[in-house]
Amino acid sequence: MGDTISDRALQAGYFCLAGPDSARLFGGEDSAAPANCAENTGLCRAQRDPVSKESMHWIILTGEYPPDPGGVSDYTRLVAEELAARGDVVDVWAPPSATAQPATSSVKVHRLPDHFGPRSWRVLSGVFRRLSLEARVLVQYVPQAFGFKGMNLLFCVWLWLHRRRCRISVMFHEVATPWEKGLGLRQLGQNILAVNTRLMAFLVARSASRLFVSIPGWEKMVRPMAGGKRIHW
Repeated sequence: MGDTISDRALQAGYFCLAGPDSARLFGGEDSAAPANCAENTGLCRAQRDPVSKESMHWIILTGEYPPDPGGVSDYTRLVAEELAARGDVVDVWAPPSATAQPATSSVKVHRLPDHFGPRSWRVLSGVFRRLSLEARVLVQYVPQAFGFKGMNLLFCVWLWLHRRRCRISVMFHEVATPWEKGLGLRQLGQNILAVNTRLMAFLVARSASRLFVSIPGWEKMVRPMAGGKRIHW
């Protein structure tokens, strides 16, 4: 994962998402300040700690997060910690990890019961139902990172069905697997995966109000899926 994301893309995404223009990119300069979560489920940090009028509540969905290694893992940690450092409430949701999670007071990390499968949808649906309309959801998207060997189309359907509950932003670190020429079984399997990952990317792009790409080359692939939305690099 790490070698697919350049240092330049990491830095660009870090400043784009967490820098002074993040309010404009994610909600508009005149957006209303987010409110606290409506109910106390014991899951979100924002449901336990008061949120000031100036702060935002972020839910970050990622396929990997420290201590698990990876470029997306490191990138997500940088973004989450910077958002928390400026006073926002940040909840990260990631798959289970075999390594103990180091304690941190700035970012709350939640481990899902599976790798974005049905049990995770149930947990996240409860979280989404209790979010303020002004909360932000940020998806760190890599098709293979959401389990099912890059074929987790149902998770993308689930995300699309929840698109009206809150503002969703997507960072495309990767978009889809490439096509492969040939008539063999290996090529057939690769092209089935290519079709599936494009359907996944389409649903994820249509779920979002803001779209980001980690490298300029992804913009051409994402644009037909974007529904006219601006794509940020």
